[in-house]
Amino acid sequence: MDLAGYRVHRRLKGTSFGSKPLTTTTSTSYTDSALPVTGDTYYYEVRAYDKAGNESGGTADQPVTTADRTAPAAPTGVRADVVVGSVRLGWDAVGTTNTYRVYRAAAPEGPFQRITEALDDTSYRDTSADIHQRWYYRVTASDPAGNESGPSTTADTGVPDTTPPTRVTGVTAEGTTAGNAVRWQAAADAEHYEVWAAPDGESDPDGPTTVFGTSYNDQWAAVATAVTYRVQAVDSFGNVAPASEPVTAVRPAAGDSAAPTGVTGTPRDGSTDIAWEYDTDGARYGHRVYRRAAASEAWTRLGDSTTTATLFSDPEAPQGTADYYVVALDAQGHESAPSAVATVERATPATPTAPAPPTIELSAPYTECTANDCAPHGSSDVPLTVTLTHDRLVSGYTYRFINDGEGYRTTDGSTITWTPPGSGFYTFEVRTLDRYGRSGAFTSISFKVG
Repeated sequence: MDLAGYRVHRRLKGTSFGSKPLTTTTSTSYTDSALPVTGDTYYYEVRAYDKAGNESGGTADQPVTTADRTAPAAPTGVRADVVVGSVRLGWDAVGTTNTYRVYRAAAPEGPFQRITEALDDTSYRDTSADIHQRWYYRVTASDPAGNESGPSTTADTGVPDTTPPTRVTGVTAEGTTAGNAVRWQAAADAEHYEVWAAPDGESDPDGPTTVFGTSYNDQWAAVATAVTYRVQAVDSFGNVAPASEPVTAVRPAAGDSAAPTGVTGTPRDGSTDIAWEYDTDGARYGHRVYRRAAASEAWTRLGDSTTTATLFSDPEAPQGTADYYVVALDAQGHESAPSAVATVERATPATPTAPAPPTIELSAPYTECTANDCAPHGSSDVPLTVTLTHDRLVSGYTYRFINDGEGYRTTDGSTITWTPPGSGFYTFEVRTLDRYGRSGAFTSISFKVG
């Protein structure tokens, strides 16, 4: 009989009810019109109270999951860059579960047309855009409930570049039994090059070959046929420079000697060693070794002279992948057909010198002895950590602690933990091992244990 009313409480899933009710009413129903529509789950509880202020226990919690009608924030950091044949777009992520839509217009004020469906990534390449026209882009974010954000700020490709790169110069062509090697000097602003090849006096029947370096090996050139080459530079907007001056090369027929067999390559610190099986003509008239660092690149002859041995060391071997082939000469000095290609993967470029000693750092409380200070530090129950640093990619270090009764040890890490066997004077001695095992000179550091 002394019922005064009801108190309605609400809490977000994962949180507790607060001391203040959502509302107080004498009715037996309540409509929560201020509930956020974010897709979250909320719990309701009702408590009765009397005229003296006494409050009952709460009802069983009643969950309600709201419809999600809240859009995510608009993407930021939208970027639009012209690359070869397309526009590359990128933006910053909005949350972790959103997808994105890209809109494009020919004018800054629009109208903007959607050009993608939902994208899971924060980048997109627009291959349908004419890169000789200025374009404007906006990006929106959409959540799993389908709510789409407002548009991002507008990013545009800028005024199109219609100036072609400079004309290619310094073009040379040389015939080898592996194909015609074409080389040229880099042109300013060039993104890639187009190489045109045609029998002398004719046009290229297949169109140009796209090359991203400054050399090209025409392995399809016909033997004993003069082939004329022209090179054009192309920039990222697709502008094409005038063709270079023509050069001509003739791919020679292979000589009488058989191609060397069993070609292998072994990376070492100072070189890559190319070896092959013994052949009579090569041992008599000589061999030549060729190298390239990319599949389309022109082959480069290594060394100015021939070798009658079956081993060649390449002291300028590059880091990464390199291909090699070997030819044998015949009595007339003609090269044989190329051997099978040996591919070598190097972790570091070949270096003529052994690695320098590493930098040594002792962990506290230990310190290096100097001419004026060699005070003891630490003790036999305080471990020492030695940290080694080097500016070259190395395989490890050979070291020892003089006076600890142990010999040389090798580690492939850069830290060494050691516990002194007792008090006294110690010297840490170390040298560096290159990536393929060549060792440098020793260095040392002395310290005293208390």
